[in-house]
Amino acid sequence: EPYLRRALKEFVLGIHPALDRANNNTGGGGMMKEGSVITSYFVAIYNCSTVLPVRALRTGTIGRFSAISGTVTRTSDVRPELLVGSFRCKKCGLVAPDIPQQYHLTRPPLCRNPRCQNRNPSEFHLEIGGSSTNRAQDDEENPNSGGGGGSEFVDWQRLRVQENADEIPPGSMPRTVD
Repeated sequence: EPYLRRALKEFVLGIHPALDRANNNTGGGGMMKEGSVITSYFVAIYNCSTVLPVRALRTGTIGRFSAISGTVTRTSDVRPELLVGSFRCKKCGLVAPDIPQQYHLTRPPLCRNPRCQNRNPSEFHLEIGGSSTNRAQDDEENPNSGGGGGSEFVDWQRLRVQENADEIPPGSMPRTVD
């Protein structure tokens, strides 16, 4: 997923270089829009030239962008998924920013503060509300904050897709993909 995110960002910035200039002018935050900063880009891809039936999915399509056609038969609730986490040391208060997450909660193994001897990952707690509008003032008030942003979450949902009825060979059971 990080490769796809980086590739999409490069693609969008290649088409709209003004977004990169706005990103540099705002200190890395993103494009200015009426006093606010856009920090994330979301892309919707539709009308793909090649749409595969569910039965055509093979191991060669793993790790590649593929569009499939089918019927959604089951959905889960929409849940938050942690992409990048910022963790605060419970002993000294220093923030370890931008820890990438992959499918499970990954805490820092040790504190970056050389005077803090915290080497226990359970002694870090997740910083959720780190999107302060005046981060410089917050850093002056708490010198151990260590800068960095808050944690980044995205919506996550599981779908079960069943192949279309007209694509099922006679006498076969429909295939499903989660």
